[in-house]
Amino acid sequence: MRNISLALLLSFAASAQAAEGLRLPGLEETPRWQARVQLLSSDELSGTRLLSASLLGDYYLSTRSHGLRLSGGLMSGPMSLLGSGAGLALGGPQAISLGQRSLAGSTNESALHQPYVGIGYSSQGLGWGFSADLGVAMRGGAGLSLRNSDAFAQSLDQSLRSLQFTPLVQMGLFYRF
Repeated sequence: MRNISLALLLSFAASAQAAEGLRLPGLEETPRWQARVQLLSSDELSGTRLLSASLLGDYYLSTRSHGLRLSGGLMSGPMSLLGSGAGLALGGPQAISLGQRSLAGSTNESALHQPYVGIGYSSQGLGWGFSADLGVAMRGGAGLSLRNSDAFAQSLDQSLRSLQFTPLVQMGLFYRF
């Protein structure tokens, strides 16, 4: 058992030294499914406050070096801040987003919870990289009632008519190791 642990450790060290990152031998280089968490906070008024958060799932269309992906998930926060912020990528190599921005907006805005779908690109490999997303967040819609079929159809029709789609464009720089 000790020899296996030592061999695995040496394998990781050799991979890291070869600038391939720490990966288990035999696994595909880039997983098709990854998760992203994006958080935006403010440290104004002597305390840190979370302003918006997003939980997104990415499906990479190719396992090769191409970074084209489909994304979907839930965005939460004031409308003026959705799509803003730094991110933490989960799955595959770790990613760190660096940056600081000052935001001018109303802190009294009500928080929205919106589904998001989009298509994006992230450069693959280790080191500095670029990402871009183009998608829509859905907002609006009234609650549905299941009392009778006519009322349900009217409620569904009314809900679909009241839906609004907000286009979002996101671009970022990251460092992957």
